Amino acid sequence: MSSENRDSEGKFLSGNEYQIKKGEVRNPKGAPKGKRITTLIEEALEKEHGGRKVAEILAEQILKQALSGNYQFVREILERIEGKVADRITGDSDGGLTVIFKRADETD
Repeated sequence: MSSENRDSEGKFLSGNEYQIKKGEVRNPKGAPKGKRITTLIEEALEKEHGGRKVAEILAEQILKQALSGNYQFVREILERIEGKVADRITGDSDGGLTVIFKRADETD
């Protein structure tokens, strides 16, 4: 590509030879097909390990961690059951700042 197809900022000029024409498709196959990481994790959670589903084993481990006093796991469980607390930050004209914490399922 030569610099004559670009402006002083390096952007392509309208009507250059590389411009996509109306109706032209440059990538007809689209993004490569494959499974998203979320899909792969969901499939892994459904598999069995030692006669039990991986999701069941994982849930049990999360509960054990919470019961042993690991408060990160306690918070995780509460957010799954009660909903995550929404953070709402507002300011007023005098430069003051108010922070309001509400549960995600609460309305104004």
